[in-house]
Amino acid sequence: MSLKETSLENRIVPAVHDPVAAAEEFQLYADSGAQVIAIGSYPPLAADQWGKINWLRIKYGVGIHLFGNVRNEVIRRYLPESVDTAQYAITAKFGGMLYWNEHRHELESINILDPQEFLAEHKDFIKSTFGFTPLDLLQDVVKKWIVGLDAICRMKAYLTDEWYPNNDVADLEIGD
Repeated sequence: MSLKETSLENRIVPAVHDPVAAAEEFQLYADSGAQVIAIGSYPPLAADQWGKINWLRIKYGVGIHLFGNVRNEVIRRYLPESVDTAQYAITAKFGGMLYWNEHRHELESINILDPQEFLAEHKDFIKSTFGFTPLDLLQDVVKKWIVGLDAICRMKAYLTDEWYPNNDVADLEIGD
């Protein structure tokens, strides 16, 4: 089906904004026929909301789109159908950089305002992979975006190639 054949209502993804009553808001959107519902990362949902949302998600067969949040633990725990973030650009804008730590299998946010404090492990990776120095990253926000995008791609590869095949997703605890 093409976008022209799909009504505007079916193309709009409602977003949960109430962190305290997120499950109630989620149910309103599910009751209205939404096929995908977006959930943001800020402010974070109250601790009891995710379990309720997961139950509603299964009941209604609704997909979840996380926006602004690509942390490993969030993706592993809530198994969204899709995610997006501008974190690699926002982090870079404020002097930091996203980096994929292959030893810990997670994204790290690194402050590189002082090149002398930039960790040797990160410095070696950035130099050998991209040919960038810490000073290059300080002077060119686009280079930080490139490193951040690479981090997101490495996280995706890890989750799809290593984590999901080796973990029983059915036993993943969503929790309240």
